[in-house]
Amino acid sequence: MKKSKFYAMALMLPVALLSTVSCDNEDGPDDPPQPVICPTSSLTRAISESSNDLAFPLLDKVCAQQEPGKNVIVSPLSLAEVLTMLSNGAKGETLSQITDLLRTKDTSLGEQNSAIGDLNQYLISADSKTSVTIANSQWIDDELKVKDEYVNINAKWLNAETRNQDLATAKTMNDINSWCDKNTKGCIKKILDQPLSEDCRLGLINALYFKGMWAEKFNKDQTREEDFTNYDGAKSKVKMMHQTETFLAYEGKDVDMAEFDYGNGRFCMDVILPHEGKKLDECLKEFSSSTFFEYIKESRERDVIVSMPRMEIEFNTSLIQPLIDMGMKNAFIRGLADFSGITDDGKLFVDKFIQATYMKVDEEGTEAAAVTAAFLNKVTSAGPEPTPLIFNMNRPFAFVIREKDSNTILFMGKVRYL
Repeated sequence: MKKSKFYAMALMLPVALLSTVSCDNEDGPDDPPQPVICPTSSLTRAISESSNDLAFPLLDKVCAQQEPGKNVIVSPLSLAEVLTMLSNGAKGETLSQITDLLRTKDTSLGEQNSAIGDLNQYLISADSKTSVTIANSQWIDDELKVKDEYVNINAKWLNAETRNQDLATAKTMNDINSWCDKNTKGCIKKILDQPLSEDCRLGLINALYFKGMWAEKFNKDQTREEDFTNYDGAKSKVKMMHQTETFLAYEGKDVDMAEFDYGNGRFCMDVILPHEGKKLDECLKEFSSSTFFEYIKESRERDVIVSMPRMEIEFNTSLIQPLIDMGMKNAFIRGLADFSGITDDGKLFVDKFIQATYMKVDEEGTEAAAVTAAFLNKVTSAGPEPTPLIFNMNRPFAFVIREKDSNTILFMGKVRYL
């Protein structure tokens, strides 16, 4: 029996957006794209840009706590969604630090929630030939009295389903893992290895699933085994896919970029490929979202000879230190964290904040998913070139998966070892 008067919240969110809706690839190959209009309000655009502003700092901070050769995949959009759910219940300096991180300091929570709701609805229906599923849920412990207003805000704007049950049980662990498995279509089968602690009082879970077929598919007959030079110079044998097509591409001083469309062209993967002899981490040191989108603006259509490895990558990490390094501190400190907008029962603080991601790339396209979880425990004490661009991804590279009209980044990462 849990008897403490002070409580904590478990926040679980998968990498992504917030609703149990999906846009499945149901159109035939010859059907014209459905006209889906991107939200154009300045507030919705600002929300998308604030999510993107998290992208490169997040990737940098997460990579800093990994071994040099580890492959990393993060979802800045998923993080932004979870931070929004947290901000709905935060007060004082805790709220200020979250909104500073989100770049929404001058926006009311009502406007912020409305804009995110609009953006989410657009993303799940933007491309009829690309499947995007977004799910959100809030798991409330039997002994925590949560304010109705908080539950209703997450339900209204983030489509969060509500579960009330004893969180510190094997049944709840299995229920949460099943929820993650279902809402990532089997890509992430579990987020918990053991039952939640007796102090856990609330879980907020967000899941994102993405599946896009290449607009220009690779011919499987051209796939062959080739060398991939890893971060340390060692070589691995990989299945390398090949094609020569016209793509948007940028050729820079130290890196080249190419854009590979999915479906009807609303979503794409941008690949950042350092030149031979250049280190990926060094090339990305000064990268920001503004640098990235400036390179996109300077991209031009040209013939590109592409070599891309088949990949299947799983990644999971704690986000606590990266978030602290980015200025969000109070939420993790007992006694300083202020989530009084969630409950009057006692003080909450974030005890764990983790993200699990998955990506598979083959000749047909890309499948990706993310689950991010935060647990809060109770307080106890230029122009096109005439020649083709050789774009051989046989060495470490970075990638971004985004929706092109809103420029919302869903996933990004570094591939340093295959």
